[in-house]
Amino acid sequence: MKKFYELAEHRVTNRNRLIAEEHIDKLIAEKGKTSPLYQSVYWYNEDVLDYLKKNKSMSSYYGYRGIDWIPIDIDKKSNSDEYTLTKLREYITSLAKLNVGEDAYQIFFSGTGYHIFIANSVFDFDPGNDLPKLVALTLKNIDLVSDPAIIRGNQLIRMVNTLNEKSNLFKIPLTLDEVVTLEAKDILKLAETQRLDFDFEEKYGTGQLSKYLVTKDQLEPAAIVLNKDAQFDSFYAACVQTLYKKGPEEGCRNQVVLRIASHFKRQGIPEDATIFAMLGWNQKTPQSLDEKSIIAAVSRTYREAYCYSCKDPILASMCNSRCRFYKYKDVDKATVMNVDDLDRAFNERLEMMANKDQFINLKDVFGLDDDCVLYPGELVVFQGDTGTNKTSIIQNIMLGVDMVNDVVRPPGMSILYYGPELHPGILQLRNYCIATGHVEDEIEQYRDDLHKFKDALRHITVQQGALTLRGIENMIIKYRPAVLIIDYYEQVEHPSWDRSPSIAIAEISKSLSAMAVKYSIIIIAISQINRDGAKNGISIHSGFGSGSIEKTARRLFIIDGEASSPYRTISQAKANSDSLWGGVVIERQDNWRFKRIK
Repeated sequence: MKKFYELAEHRVTNRNRLIAEEHIDKLIAEKGKTSPLYQSVYWYNEDVLDYLKKNKSMSSYYGYRGIDWIPIDIDKKSNSDEYTLTKLREYITSLAKLNVGEDAYQIFFSGTGYHIFIANSVFDFDPGNDLPKLVALTLKNIDLVSDPAIIRGNQLIRMVNTLNEKSNLFKIPLTLDEVVTLEAKDILKLAETQRLDFDFEEKYGTGQLSKYLVTKDQLEPAAIVLNKDAQFDSFYAACVQTLYKKGPEEGCRNQVVLRIASHFKRQGIPEDATIFAMLGWNQKTPQSLDEKSIIAAVSRTYREAYCYSCKDPILASMCNSRCRFYKYKDVDKATVMNVDDLDRAFNERLEMMANKDQFINLKDVFGLDDDCVLYPGELVVFQGDTGTNKTSIIQNIMLGVDMVNDVVRPPGMSILYYGPELHPGILQLRNYCIATGHVEDEIEQYRDDLHKFKDALRHITVQQGALTLRGIENMIIKYRPAVLIIDYYEQVEHPSWDRSPSIAIAEISKSLSAMAVKYSIIIIAISQINRDGAKNGISIHSGFGSGSIEKTARRLFIIDGEASSPYRTISQAKANSDSLWGGVVIERQDNWRFKRIK
């Protein structure tokens, strides 16, 4: 059977062309030295020729595919070359534990990161229409990939011995011995030229991982068997359970998928398990949705900040007074707590505080000697003069920049950013600069690769437009973020601004502090210092509002520095119970990342 691959030249967007397998080597010899070349991960049979001729695009092709090599992508992202090589070696160790040796895979340096091409005979995947889904779920099941994007149906991958325009290096093959013994700089040196004379050895597997294969039968909703005698709490989120039992009903089917999937996500259920569950839900009535719509909606929910409260109209329509959350649905009502209630709250707080990794620890951002954890229920204020890059520093915190090692480690929590003064396009530009490590002028050059960094940004949602305190509270109820950022106090509408800014600040501060406690979220607010503070030296008392900010904030950080200088000094001027610290000097780099220098 003749095999065809999708082809793209120069950029991955220049796609929707086909090349026969036997012509690939000739194309690389002719153009690989000067042009970036990409081919599809999967191959197609001759049926694809008619499809592309009729549809002009491969983006919606869900037909017959096969795969000869299963690629594992070790992407460099913002990591150092040494760390990326270490990650490759860790993958090789993981493969060895699975009894997959060097005779079953080929290693490549991609020009920035690394690819491991595993022979399909290790898995024995059969060609078919569902192949991309089966490959993705199989690799996730054995923890070989966390994000299966590299093996999705229409994914392209760089051809061997072709130019990587980002690094001006070539994608080259490597032996295992080279990977183990060479330093990263030596591999980069090898990649300055093509390795057309590389002695490729035949790679083959013996079905070592075939026992882990997800089969087509397992994708069918009928394969899900329910134990009707199982005991479970039928009043835990009763509205969601009711919606699931009812199945799809015309008029709100897509909206219901989002709400059920959002609930599953918050319970820690993996995305693939939620997809299987929703495919089963889709079969409960004749009013079913297209399965591709179900999968797309679930995937969107897991990548965006969809979160629905008891006040959501669809969930509220299914409300049950016996639901475990019923007494909390009217959050505006006062609550009286007895000693048992207080003990429960106390124990929950202790359990929460013991899990520092789930919250923002500024020790990991600024390279502090001790923990500086921002907990739910806290109003945290960053205070500084105009031009001291307060917003950019908060962006670094949102993206999880390690300012000592100059790497990005996004926090695993949803963040809602309210900053109407900064255009969302500028905000996203700086986000991409921070995530990729590129300066603003380079972002356009590498625009086709930005999709690789979207996962580092998906936890951030941006609110634009004017907001009152009530509007902020409604926003918290609707989206349920783990962290809310207010950039800055003066952007919150309040009737007292014209009459008395001090009263406005005081009211805003008290309200934000109360919301942090009420909804158990972290609220980070940015505050400008007053004129006297700017003239006489910034301190804990330098903010607007006659001392209301430092009184209501559980933590107060001061950002000091000259607008004309890239250097900023960070200090913690107020804390709950941990030690105060100061004198941390950070430098703003051209890519909007900050790096600690003292």
